[in-house]
Amino acid sequence: MQKVLIIGAGEIGQAIAKILAKANKCTVDFWDSEPKKVPKQNDLRVLVLSSDIIFLAIPSKAVRAVLSDISGDVGRSVPVIVLAKGLEANTGKTMEQVLKEYLGRKRGMLLYGPMIAEEISAGKGTAAVLAGYSARMAKKVISLFQCHDLRLTFSRDMRGVALTGVLKNIYSVGLGIVHGLELGSNFRGWYVAQACLEMGEIVPRLGGKKETVYGQSGVGDLVATGFSSDSRNHQAGLNLVKDQSSEMVSEGTKAISQICNLIGKYSQYPLLNVLRLVVVERKSVKEYFPVAICACGTTDAKQMVCDDPK
Repeated sequence: MQKVLIIGAGEIGQAIAKILAKANKCTVDFWDSEPKKVPKQNDLRVLVLSSDIIFLAIPSKAVRAVLSDISGDVGRSVPVIVLAKGLEANTGKTMEQVLKEYLGRKRGMLLYGPMIAEEISAGKGTAAVLAGYSARMAKKVISLFQCHDLRLTFSRDMRGVALTGVLKNIYSVGLGIVHGLELGSNFRGWYVAQACLEMGEIVPRLGGKKETVYGQSGVGDLVATGFSSDSRNHQAGLNLVKDQSSEMVSEGTKAISQICNLIGKYSQYPLLNVLRLVVVERKSVKEYFPVAICACGTTDAKQMVCDDPK
């Protein structure tokens, strides 16, 4: 029996624990920075030292602090799997880069894909990708989930998986806006196709593989997150339509400025640019967002997204 530690007792952490309980191949301990979530929880260091596999089911903003606390106690054969799909606020680094800083190349891994916690907890199956540089470490993790509600595949394109996780959050905010503006299924279909085209150019530009975009961490998660009412990114887009001054924060809304800084010439990506305008610069959603569909034609049309549509 493997000993699994899940750091973060929120919805996704609890959902992973439910799947592991069905597999009956491990024991699971929780630890959370809010002790009331885990009554009588043990000391974090004690738990880390005795664990065979560790999941970080926490927001991206907390990953560095937790890794700083535990990295010295993580065994050399212990994989640490991050579920957060964001960028660091101060550095703009992906979770893959933060993991490397503390654990090197072999022990750090990412678990990304269409994983709506509410659906997993309800027993609805899904598939996801486990990304890392060590097939041996991946096999250890995947063996816990075989033939159960979460089917995992392995990818060595850790950079690409990290980037698709960030980008699908950003474009999912836009799908919430499409929903809120009642632009219809035709517009939604065009939007998904255009988002995939932009992701397919951005990911290799930033060091990942283009084919990763069309897997579970990219298109798979974009569809799940962008269309789900349980998604915080989708809800953030809806809130912008209802109230332009809405301050609802999601991994997607936080990452827009950072990803634009990483790309540099972001104006060549019409959807990303219009999301920057309405989310970051607070331009009118109702005036700017429908113009996005015009921005995929001529150069003049693309300029419409940068200038006042009036």
